[in-house]
Amino acid sequence: PPNREHKKSVAVMGGAPAGIQATLTLCERDHNVTLYEKTGELGGNLLGAAAPAFKTDMKTYLDYLIRQVKRSPAAISYNTEATKELLDEANYDSIVIAVGADPVFPKVPGIDQSHVQWASDADRGLVETGNKIVVIGAGAIGVETAIGLSASGKDVEIIEMAGDLNHLMMNSSNTMEDLMDMIQKQQIPIHLNTRLKEIKSDRIICDHRQTGDETEYFSDTVLLAVGMKPRWDLVDQLRNSAPETEVFVIGDAVEVATLFEAVNSGFKAAAAI
Repeated sequence: PPNREHKKSVAVMGGAPAGIQATLTLCERDHNVTLYEKTGELGGNLLGAAAPAFKTDMKTYLDYLIRQVKRSPAAISYNTEATKELLDEANYDSIVIAVGADPVFPKVPGIDQSHVQWASDADRGLVETGNKIVVIGAGAIGVETAIGLSASGKDVEIIEMAGDLNHLMMNSSNTMEDLMDMIQKQQIPIHLNTRLKEIKSDRIICDHRQTGDETEYFSDTVLLAVGMKPRWDLVDQLRNSAPETEVFVIGDAVEVATLFEAVNSGFKAAAAI
């Protein structure tokens, strides 16, 4: 219900699903809300997750969320980096921190070459990919990227350090069977127990975690999907810009989780303000 007696000025830092849901719920509760997004578009990491052609349900949901928040009374400030200075100057009553997570880049020789990119950027068409692609990491992001690129005619294989696909099961929840069906239909090889050691211009060098045997995989593009790391440093910089009881950290900024968990955390935080 609207909270007219205690109307507050609230900053939501981050325009991914958790931040968008928090904004919508805060507006329903009649608060004055400003949503800050560091890029020129809303959606956060879900833009990449919803990019593969077979993810139409997620794309529909993302489009719906973005439409709703653009229609809401919230002020949306694009291309605005979340900083302590900005929050201190505006002096908000409450702050919702939804600054998300960054992709993890493993520390191996050759990681900073131009043909090494984050998998989600390839999904969104933000980076060029060649025809012989190795995806590092068999979680949901890696597997979905591999399926999408394979369907477009590319030669793709997946390298996974773990000995099983438990990581995929955890972060793809009820879509794991569908993903595995597509992997089998498209005959995409997944190399388990395989650790990336070095990236060269035309191949990667890996070793087997149990035997130590080295293997080379030829590739003109290396796409990383080894995980995400919450932006805790940024959270720490922002969290003192309002009274402690009025600061809420939500979504992937707390812990990288599912879309449902992210959206739910946004709703719960807004309901507590």
